[in-house]
This record gives sequence, C-alpha cells and structure tokens, in this order.
Amino acid sequence: MFFRILQSNKLKLIILILILSVFACARGVRKEDQGDRFFFDRGMKFMEKKNYESAIQDFQTVVDTGTSDIMDQAQYMLGEAHYKNEDYLTAAFEYTRVYMDFPSSEYAAEAWYKKAMCFFMESPRANLDQENTQLAIDEFNRFIDNFPRHELVSEAQKKIAELREKLAYKDYRNGELYRRMKEYTAALIYYESVIKQFPKTVWIHYCRYSMGIVHVKLMENEKKKLKKLERKENIDEDKSKEIKFNISKEYNEARELFTIVINSEAETDLKKKASEKLSDLEEYKIPNTLEAVR
Repeated sequence: MFFRILQSNKLKLIILILILSVFACARGVRKEDQGDRFFFDRGMKFMEKKNYESAIQDFQTVVDTGTSDIMDQAQYMLGEAHYKNEDYLTAAFEYTRVYMDFPSSEYAAEAWYKKAMCFFMESPRANLDQENTQLAIDEFNRFIDNFPRHELVSEAQKKIAELREKLAYKDYRNGELYRRMKEYTAALIYYESVIKQFPKTVWIHYCRYSMGIVHVKLMENEKKKLKKLERKENIDEDKSKEIKFNISKEYNEARELFTIVINSEAETDLKKKASEKLSDLEEYKIPNTLEAVR
C-alpha cells in the first residue's frame, strides 16, 4: 500500500515537473527559436496594450541582435516605447540612434522630430531653468534643416513658436521682477532683450508697456531732483538744464512706447491701459527737449 502511494506521488511529481517545464519554455522563449519577427510583433502587441515595459524588452531584444532587417524599425519603436512610458531622455537617446545608425531609414526623419519632442515634453514652466526648452528649439531647427519638405515641418515650426513664447515670457517676468524692485536699468535690459530676440511673440507688447512705465518713473525721479535743486539759493544752471533734458527725454520715451502699444496688435485691455497712461502723461508740463539744453 505504501509503495503504491509512493509510486503514485512520484508519477504526479513527474507530470507536474513536465507541465512546469513546458510552461517555462513557453514563457521564456529563446530568441534563436523564435526569431526577430516574433519579438517585434509581440512588442507591437504590448504597445497596443500600453504595456510599455514589456514592449521595451522585446524591441531591445531585436536591436541587440544587430543583424535583423527590421532593426531600424525596432530601434524606432524602442524610442516610442520609452516615449509612451514618459521616459523622455532615454527616448531621445534611442531616437538619436535611429538617424545616426540608419540615416537612410524611412524612420530617420520622424525619429529626429520625436527627439525634439522629448525635449519639448521636458521643457518646464517659464519660472524654471529653460535648458531643455532651448534644446528642443535647436533640435526642431535641425530637423527642419535636414528634412525641409517633411510633412512634420509645419508642426515643428509651431512648437518652436510656442517654445519661444515661453522664453520671451521668462525674460519678461524677470523684467517685471526688477521693475517692482525699482531696479529700472536691469528691468529695461530684460524688456529690450525680449523685443530684440523674440520680436514675433506677444510679450513684446507687454515689454513696451512696462518700459513706458519705467520711463515715467525715471521722469518722476528726475522731477524730484529738479525740485530739490530749485530749493537751493544758488541754483546750478548747468545741472538744472541737464535734469530738464533728462525729464524731457524720459517723457518722450514713455510717450513713444505707449503710442506704439496703442497702434500695435496687442490685446485690447493692454492697449486701453497704454491709452490711459498716455493721457496721464499729457497732464505733465514737460519742457521741449531742445529748449531744455539751451
């Protein structure tokens, strides 16, 4: 009886081991038994199921062989899997390998565009460091230079415009910060930088408006200096003329800037504010610039 039980258990154990072995073989299919196409197709199925980690493993298996005729496609899909998995910097590296290792591949152009998109996705809010923003702009420009007739060129140009708006906004914010701190020279440097470097962005209008406000403040500071000077018994006429010249200069600068905003394509609210500031300026009795220096 004991031996029958023992033999029965041995048989069950053998059957169990065989079943597990077969199952293990099915799960751990060797590459040489299945080929690149198997792993690539399975990776595509994993992509459809949004199982990106498993897809990465299968595409990497194909890429690691170095011999398959679908290597360029597998390399591209490896980048796609990392991109979908939101590992953008790794994706950028894998996309780079597509156009570097397979420059004549049909996937080379899209890989370059997607590399730029990786840096676009890593571009942070305007108040943070914009290194990845600039990298994205550079890569989109390189994509356009290398594939000027590609269908994605228009999309790349839109992304560049969006990123440049962000860079312009960052400099505008810096200018506003210095203006509130009454560091007017530093504020003007940032505003002028926006106007010079990002002339097609909406922020040039806001910068001109803020520059107008700065020049009004500088004018008011000069008027205070003049009043203080005029309280003295012996007035330094040369100093008085210099201050009057500065008052007139700041007045004209502010007036011109507000006028430009009013006549620009700025938003209605900003144009209205500029118009109000211009009206306020007219209340100042400012000497003519030429008369001030006579």
